[in-house]
Amino acid sequence: MSDYIFLLSSLPTPIWGEPAPISLEKFEETCRDHLAAEEFDALSRVRLEPPFDGVPRGLPENFAAWDTCLRNALVPPLAEGRDVAAMLRPESGYFSEIPAIAAAVTGAATVLEAEKWLDTARWEAVGFFTGCDVFTFDAVCAYKLKLLLILKSDPRTPQRGAANLDRILAAVEQKNLK
Repeated sequence: MSDYIFLLSSLPTPIWGEPAPISLEKFEETCRDHLAAEEFDALSRVRLEPPFDGVPRGLPENFAAWDTCLRNALVPPLAEGRDVAAMLRPESGYFSEIPAIAAAVTGAATVLEAEKWLDTARWEAVGFFTGCDVFTFDAVCAYKLKLLLILKSDPRTPQRGAANLDRILAAVEQKNLK
């Protein structure tokens, strides 16, 4: 059995809105040293985005169910005449806060503002699913999800956006030259 108390106590606390306190690589390296092989394998299947097939039971599975409901709630207002039913994914639960989150997101002034709403809601959902289980495998999974959320939002600066656009345009141009 892993020593979750030592592992989680040795990691810096992730704080929403702050830079990532640790890289994903360093987090995984630390976990590899402290988790059993099957636990580390399960942790490697924890993700923020679909497909959620194969995520471990417990918090990752609950988060996946919640996120699927959230994504489904966003389909009708964003479908723009496309077949809504074909875009929906099977749900395995109901979460009463989802309609309000979807309404706030679809009412956002910009795509970046909408993404911030979504990621904040995801952060709060991870906290809800963690509850008081602060030294368990679910808490390790929650840490990874929170770290992924921070890392996802870290690069959102005008300079990084311009660099990404340049990289994408260069790739398209290179493809067109072939």
